[in-house]
Amino acid sequence: MSCGGILARLSLILSLRPINKLPGNGAGLNKSISKKQCKLSGQYKSNSNKMLKAWPGNNIAKRIPVNDIPDIKNLLTEYARIYPEHLPYGVKSVLTAKVTDDFFMATDGKGVFKFAELEYKGFNSRIDLLQGLANIKNGKPLTEHHEYAIESLWHEILHNRQKGAEALFNLDQRNPIRLLSETLNQYVSRLTYHGFIERLGGKAVHQDWVMANGYGYKKLVRNFRETLRVMAVDESINGSLLNINFHGDLLTVNYLLAEAIAKKSPYDKKTIFKLLSVIN
Repeated sequence: MSCGGILARLSLILSLRPINKLPGNGAGLNKSISKKQCKLSGQYKSNSNKMLKAWPGNNIAKRIPVNDIPDIKNLLTEYARIYPEHLPYGVKSVLTAKVTDDFFMATDGKGVFKFAELEYKGFNSRIDLLQGLANIKNGKPLTEHHEYAIESLWHEILHNRQKGAEALFNLDQRNPIRLLSETLNQYVSRLTYHGFIERLGGKAVHQDWVMANGYGYKKLVRNFRETLRVMAVDESINGSLLNINFHGDLLTVNYLLAEAIAKKSPYDKKTIFKLLSVIN
């Protein structure tokens, strides 16, 4: 998006009322952005290899055969045994979703996982997940869709370690807090899923594509990355974002994110809060 497009969007956003009626401070923002932010170039980097280290690999997918959705329970159970901090509730059940369910994968945040078979732009949520796991087992490379399917599973695993997840899932899917929490979880999932693949025994090589083109919450992730860029925040923020997603109470995610971003940005928390409140 051009600088002019960003400025037009910010002018609209800053005229809106934020969540919880937190007052904004947008005076001079457009002028400031015009002087400072239009100097930024390139895409906001999706990954920081220096900061994001993969956990030790255990070749789990090479050791645990997965032929269909029910077999994923064995793989996740072994994963939970090795990394109980990632799945503190264990793996209670792995279910096949109804044909009417409108999601690729889902979880209740307490050890129950559901898997659907939906097709979108050549991606098949069930087939690409199973083929991706099979390719890891057989030492074959992963495609973009394989990696996206495995990243989607990692996204659901992350939900099982979050504070406030149960209350969050009771909110309407259009609730701004739920949307922002899902955006953060999706962003963090795409930053870190390469470590999950390494622990399974494979290697991720399409992370830039997954970050930019992953189908779930695509627009929200794009808007979030734009917000970080416009607020002059570089990839050094990623550690704080991981910490919030892993340990923060997601019912206060808007405040936690505004505070973390303000520490890295020349703009104040009220302005950042206002932008985050209309991330969708």
